[in-house]
Amino acid sequence: MGVISPGGFDLIEEAMNLCDFPEGARILEVGCGEGATLAWLEKTRGMKCTGIDASEALLRRGRELRPGLDLRRGEMEAPDFPSLAFDGVIMECALSLSPMQLEALHEAWCVLKKGGKLIVADLCRIDPDPAEVARARAEARKQRSGPHAWGDCERNRSAPSEYCLEGAFVVESLREAFEEAGFEILFFGDKTEVLRGFAAEKIFAHGSWEAFWRAALPPGEELGRFCRASARAKDLGYFLAVLRKPE
Repeated sequence: MGVISPGGFDLIEEAMNLCDFPEGARILEVGCGEGATLAWLEKTRGMKCTGIDASEALLRRGRELRPGLDLRRGEMEAPDFPSLAFDGVIMECALSLSPMQLEALHEAWCVLKKGGKLIVADLCRIDPDPAEVARARAEARKQRSGPHAWGDCERNRSAPSEYCLEGAFVVESLREAFEEAGFEILFFGDKTEVLRGFAAEKIFAHGSWEAFWRAALPPGEELGRFCRASARAKDLGYFLAVLRKPE
């Protein structure tokens, strides 16, 4: 199985050109899946790549397909790396899957070197209803700010996101999160046509989003975290952002 994100290698190529990393740059991909993007970066760009993913099944298949690639089990909210370890971090169709997105951005900021770049490509809502956004954000903040109780340490993992509606980002809210995490926004581009082309190709080939994911993922992998936003596909967009950690 190759890369299964909407942008494919073309979008990563565009992001790499925007970042202008030197040959041999150290890159971390968060939510690397089987490691297709990292293997391509090592081959075409001479980069030193590491990937983490929450799915051991995807990592196992990646290690079988690409022996020698540095693929590790890890959570984006708590990556096990020292500070200032990487020149670049990639989050492609990954950040929206996190239950604690601001924490994931903070962790990316920590592992990046000064001047390092964060690449985020993900789903977003097209013209979301402001009232719906306000209600969702207020509910998310209410759930996160309640008093803590014994056995409550995992509460934030089940709380709704302040920055998403049904699994896709609200762009203005996400921009606030980027800046709150300490990043400078160097580039933010609409890539919705990329998503629509990807969707048309996969649905034509497989009959539905769910059937595509069932074919793409290892047996037993939970589908919900990958295709939860597809119920409102007509309202979905896609974006590419390149962020910089200040010197």
